[in-house]
Amino acid sequence: MADVTGAVRVNVCVSMRPLYLFPFLFVFSSVCSSFHPPILLVGVFQQPKWETLFHEAEIRGLSPVACAIPDLVMGSHADSTVRCYSSAFDKWCDWAEKAAFKPLPASPTAVALYLMSMIQEGSSVEPLVKASAAIAWAHQKACEASPTADNMIQQILNAAKRKLAKGRRPKLPFSKDQIRDILLHLKKSDTPASKRLSLLVALGFAGFFRWNDLQAIKWSDVTRTAGSMTIHLDKRKNDQFRQGSDVVIATQESDTSPAQLLTDWSEMVKHKADDKVFCNIKRRKGGNFSAASGMSYTSAREGLMKVLKELDIQHSMYGLHSLRSGGATAAAAAGVPERLIKRHGGWRSDAVHAYILESTENISKASEAVAW
Repeated sequence: MADVTGAVRVNVCVSMRPLYLFPFLFVFSSVCSSFHPPILLVGVFQQPKWETLFHEAEIRGLSPVACAIPDLVMGSHADSTVRCYSSAFDKWCDWAEKAAFKPLPASPTAVALYLMSMIQEGSSVEPLVKASAAIAWAHQKACEASPTADNMIQQILNAAKRKLAKGRRPKLPFSKDQIRDILLHLKKSDTPASKRLSLLVALGFAGFFRWNDLQAIKWSDVTRTAGSMTIHLDKRKNDQFRQGSDVVIATQESDTSPAQLLTDWSEMVKHKADDKVFCNIKRRKGGNFSAASGMSYTSAREGLMKVLKELDIQHSMYGLHSLRSGGATAAAAAGVPERLIKRHGGWRSDAVHAYILESTENISKASEAVAW
């Protein structure tokens, strides 16, 4: 797994202090003498089923095999999910320790009191759901029954969703006209930052890309043909089994088309095949060079917001995700079949409907159809 996950593991294990950490560190190290896991694995994997596994493996000389299983099991979730859950689980362990409850395995009573204390402290719905999911995740990894499946916990969560939920105002999708205005505005500047942002806007809109998709694209992922270019994604948010996907973007006869902007950017920055397309830039003698680090979300968002302000577009109503939703909305308005929109954007469920903003003209067709 990625190094970042190892950093997360430290937090989870520390959260099991001192009830679990030190006894199991001895057991784990004695069984897996040739294996030195990141500390976070310890607390979750010291439960009875895991202790039995390590013990049986040790007496049969299979410790190296057994010690590889925890890392594999942790890989069943994305690193970002592990970070999210471990942070929430760490908070639960802190609370449980102070309240003299056992954090793992936990009782439904303890979890119910924890969630209620969060509500009384003014928590919104999202942290409650995250806390419940994190506790369930840790129990699953520990091969223990989750207390969150208890009817009491489910009632608390359902009631909280009803009582505490607040209306959300999602970011608006960009229109094709707005994208055109943004690209024409950026074209006035010949700086590397403008070229990079132009490509990001054009690709994000045309490919229905999430930010995570964009920042992961490497030059070697791009293949050009006469009428289109194909961008290969090793993984997407809902691609749990890492099958990968290819996003095909048609070539347009325009100097602001994704293909042309990619060419412009490629000629401006010196890069290698394995470099990220949306990279940081090193200015050296001889030109602009691609840095090993990728462009940050903050840098991308701030650059886009700056342009929106300059164009007098209400920037608070838009974000980087407006590129993805804008592309899907424009495709739907043009009559593109939903199955193709879902394939292009990597949707596997009806969640795509939340990204498409129907125009007033289309919505009014329902009443027009029954007008007398």
